[in-house]
Amino acid sequence: MITRTNGSKWGIKDSGVDFTPEIHSIIDNATTFIVVCGYNFSPYNHRTSIIPRLIAQKKTGVDVLFIAPPTLWGFGNTRHTGNIQHLVNNNIGVILNSNNHSKWLLSDFGYYYGSLNFTASSMTTKVEVVSFCDTLHRSRR
Repeated sequence: MITRTNGSKWGIKDSGVDFTPEIHSIIDNATTFIVVCGYNFSPYNHRTSIIPRLIAQKKTGVDVLFIAPPTLWGFGNTRHTGNIQHLVNNNIGVILNSNNHSKWLLSDFGYYYGSLNFTASSMTTKVEVVSFCDTLHRSRR
């Protein structure tokens, strides 16, 4: 992983490296907007889930948009559709696109894009390609 002093890092996230804090920081530090586009997400009641953070930010007045496919193949579909319904029930904007397989997160604080799904296993144990930038850190330079 290449880490720069300007708040960015990119490269291969090794197995066992936890990228959860970076993902959560992009959401938790947003002040005006968050757009998340992904394929697979931890259930909204899982400790690593980004969904409660999105809802908390929406309640503070941050605009939040969630983009994902409407369904997934196999066992994860019930969890996925439950996440979508939970977001809708909490007034999060949702765009469903069956062809979506991209994984990225953008806020006025920073961005992430890469192969990492927004799931516990992807953020903590799987090898992934990642790019992250913390814009507040960069502006403090």
